[in-house]
Amino acid sequence: MAYPACLSLLWHAILGVPHATLSVALLQRIHIESRNRHSSQA
Repeated sequence: MAYPACLSLLWHAILGVPHATLSVALLQRIHIESRNRHSSQA
């Protein structure tokens, strides 16, 4: 089943926004946790 290019692009745009924000939030959380771990060890 072939999708039109515009529909595929729209679908990626819809799915890509929450996925990008989620991955950024996850990276920030990992960074904060690792920074807190370093400060607690010092």
